[in-house]
Amino acid sequence: MTRPVAAGALWSDASAAADPRGRHLVVLLHGAGGVPGDLAPVLDALPAGVVGVSLAGRLVLRDRWAWADVARSDAPGFEESAAAVAGWLAGQGGWPSVGLVGFSQGGAVAVQMLRADPGRFRYAVTLSAFLARVRDRRDAAVAAVRPPVLVCHGDRDDVVPEPWAARLAAWAARNAAATTRWYEGLAHTMDDREVADVVAFVGEHAGNA
Repeated sequence: MTRPVAAGALWSDASAAADPRGRHLVVLLHGAGGVPGDLAPVLDALPAGVVGVSLAGRLVLRDRWAWADVARSDAPGFEESAAAVAGWLAGQGGWPSVGLVGFSQGGAVAVQMLRADPGRFRYAVTLSAFLARVRDRRDAAVAAVRPPVLVCHGDRDDVVPEPWAARLAAWAARNAAATTRWYEGLAHTMDDREVADVVAFVGEHAGNA
């Protein structure tokens, strides 16, 4: 069962959707078994002039949501979710610049969106994430743009293993203007250190919308 990614979306400033001129938009994507409110710590701390929207995964996972099948390797599912988010975004119109922030599965979706249209997004941030595809023919196009990418991961993450995170960090180093942060004692979650780094990165790269 699927549903629209905008169902249950949370906005930091819903009124901005009606008049986005001069505003920078951050699209936030939760992890598997998550809800848009999981990224509220980032949404609530965004700098002035930045608007955030936290979307919902298109796949039903019990009473929550996911971006791809959690029971198997599902690269096509991530691709479909990336296209769904991009399609929703295309229907919004008016946003002069857009960034991406994704947790776990949401981070994998953010990378696929960057691969599909690297010139569209000001930056991407991945939290406790991994690559949906280790290799992708579109990586050369990403490398030609070298968008800023922040990779964040905890050394106590027992869901996304360190080798997966290392592959993502290596991908970012090859193809993007990469920054990697490892957090001591952090499990498969966010904490105040990570949120502060994400908000600072967004503020640095949002620039003049």
